[in-house]
Amino acid sequence: MLCTHIRNESRSATLAAFPSVTPAWDLLTAVAELGVDIGPYLAGFADGPGDGPARHLAEVIGSWSSGGSLPDGAEESMRRWLAGPTPVDVLWTAVGTSASPEVVAELTDAAEHAHLLRGRQVSR
Repeated sequence: MLCTHIRNESRSATLAAFPSVTPAWDLLTAVAELGVDIGPYLAGFADGPGDGPARHLAEVIGSWSSGGSLPDGAEESMRRWLAGPTPVDVLWTAVGTSASPEVVAELTDAAEHAHLLRGRQVSR
């Protein structure tokens, strides 16, 4: 119960604005190390308003691509999630709604990277 409360509150606080005090990758790693399912946390990237969650997602994709690792069960969940349509959809949606050219460029790069990752997640 306490882990669920911490996970939900931390996820909301982290993804609400960009940047945040705790990077999204660090929080994702901590949740995974607690043995808590990261699925609801990953779903949070699609639930938040504005481009903040998408910018955090861009950082998570960068961390993952740079060799970031998670405990085994969470690693498999991350692979499956990245192989699905949600990360790319979240990023392209944010590209279409952001007013900042810098953020559009950042999210476009991340969306293109996420698209490339979709095909590689089975063999990572």
